[in-house]
Amino acid sequence: MPEVAHVNIFVEDQNKALTFYTEKLGFEVAEDLDFGGVRWLTLKGNRQGNFHIILAAATTPEDILLIGKQGGSCPLLGFESPDLDNDYETMKAKGVQFLGSPESHSWGKSVILKDLYGNMIYMVESPR
Repeated sequence: MPEVAHVNIFVEDQNKALTFYTEKLGFEVAEDLDFGGVRWLTLKGNRQGNFHIILAAATTPEDILLIGKQGGSCPLLGFESPDLDNDYETMKAKGVQFLGSPESHSWGKSVILKDLYGNMIYMVESPR
């Protein structure tokens, strides 16, 4: 069976998105290549295998309309954190916008954050 390898996030400015995802959320650059004027920019988590986030420049009117709205009313991505409280405090200190603070549930803790364009991202810490 195939595995998910990439998710595409349309962005207005790849450099600003790169700064946000690396400096504020802690992702690492996996690839940053030029394919004839098209920048292929992918990120990976530091504990992650082959799954990458593509920061794609929105170029068509349809793409531009999706910036910040790709998940609709639901989070676009889900992040797993080994220490949600620490990640929350670290990211908040770096200016990341959260929709509330971490909440405890029977299955773990969770919180929702927004990226620089308003895409919601669900972050969870599950007990091991």
